[in-house]
Amino acid sequence: MFNASLGVDGNISTNFYRDKTCSHTNAGQTSAWWTVDLQGFFFIKVIRIYQLTKLPIYNRLDGAELYVRVEDSIWRQIQFDSNFPPEMFEVNVTLDKRISSIKLNNTKLTATTSETFISICELEAYEVLACSPVPLRNGIVRVVKLGDSKQNFTYGTQLHIVCETGYQLFENRARLTEAYSIIECMGTKTWSKILTCSAIDCGHPRGLPDHSEATSRPGIDGNTTYNATMTIHCNAGYNYSLQSVEPLICGGNGSWMGSIGNCNVIHCGQLNGLPRNSTFTTKSGLAGNTSYNTTVTIQCDAGFRYTHPGKETFSCNIDGKWSSIQGICEDIDECQMPDPACHNHGRCTNMDGSFSCECANGYTGFTCEADIDECISQNSTCHNQGQCINTEGSFLCRCYNSYTGIRCETVLHEMNADQEQSKTPLLGWIITGPLCLILLVTNIVTCLRLRRQESCTRKKR
Repeated sequence: MFNASLGVDGNISTNFYRDKTCSHTNAGQTSAWWTVDLQGFFFIKVIRIYQLTKLPIYNRLDGAELYVRVEDSIWRQIQFDSNFPPEMFEVNVTLDKRISSIKLNNTKLTATTSETFISICELEAYEVLACSPVPLRNGIVRVVKLGDSKQNFTYGTQLHIVCETGYQLFENRARLTEAYSIIECMGTKTWSKILTCSAIDCGHPRGLPDHSEATSRPGIDGNTTYNATMTIHCNAGYNYSLQSVEPLICGGNGSWMGSIGNCNVIHCGQLNGLPRNSTFTTKSGLAGNTSYNTTVTIQCDAGFRYTHPGKETFSCNIDGKWSSIQGICEDIDECQMPDPACHNHGRCTNMDGSFSCECANGYTGFTCEADIDECISQNSTCHNQGQCINTEGSFLCRCYNSYTGIRCETVLHEMNADQEQSKTPLLGWIITGPLCLILLVTNIVTCLRLRRQESCTRKKR
């Protein structure tokens, strides 16, 4: 074709020689095709064509074919009366798909002279005012009313948007009711509203009990959307107030369905069975001295010991029961200890939780640990003004002239008043008396032996 762009230059003049606004073939050419690119996709309802029919150029679109290229890239023929069409003629397009290109094709002509041309002066395509298809997810689009061209999505078309189960209608994040579910294609080729179907979202449940956490099973589009479930679990140390734990369910009205209980602290009650002869200390748990995690530690009284060392502490457990008490506080037999309980040869007697000591002479105290100072006794330890000297476990008496004995209780001989006034200490008698007696006996034995030897010598002579 010669200067094909003249067929879409906006000039509908058919004066081939004067205005030079028509596109045509070379002289003598008997077949040609001509295509216009619409630079986009449009709903076309009318195609208007201007051609040259005056002599010496004859009607050259007789038997021409018209094709359009639709969205799926397929060329489709548009039927029209091509039997010597007039200088200007229109072709109605009834396709329900958008068009991107238009093509005229003519292969039936036979040129008779060199001046015979196939020409086209102008092609006009009239678009139907149409809106783009609604890209709806999770819903159904139902046509309520067709537009002026009786095609889908054209001007005046009304659509009913129906969301699937579990989804709700929204416009710009605002939830709409069924009454607002109709949209219409406007003259601006836009829909009156942009509606979407979004999953019903119940949000986070309100009123969940303190000391709890919730686990969820996702619904159609997340953990809080339609058909999601949420199960409440009390924290350690708490019991759920409801007998059974039924999960909450996100319903179609956007609310959670189900009952919500409370999480109450576990109490074990009073600890019974504490062993006799013991005291205990308590470390409070979650909420007081009988609640979960409370610990009680036993301490046996003095003189007793626990039969299970290392297991003196008991706790309030998750089942609401105290851990079992396994031992008792048994008496310690102090008399059997490696180190004597009674000192200084005292006699030990075991008692329940204690012991007693029977002290030897000269000692006193609970364990016979103290020496008795006989010299400070209220009753005079040494008689007749003898001087008392304390010793470990006993005492000595220093007696004066004319007295002797352990306590100076024996009179040696009568003494006058002057002698009484000049007393000489007789302590030496008490100390050296036994020694002198031993020496005396030794001398007598020696003397007897000497006499026997002398007698034997005389007999031998």
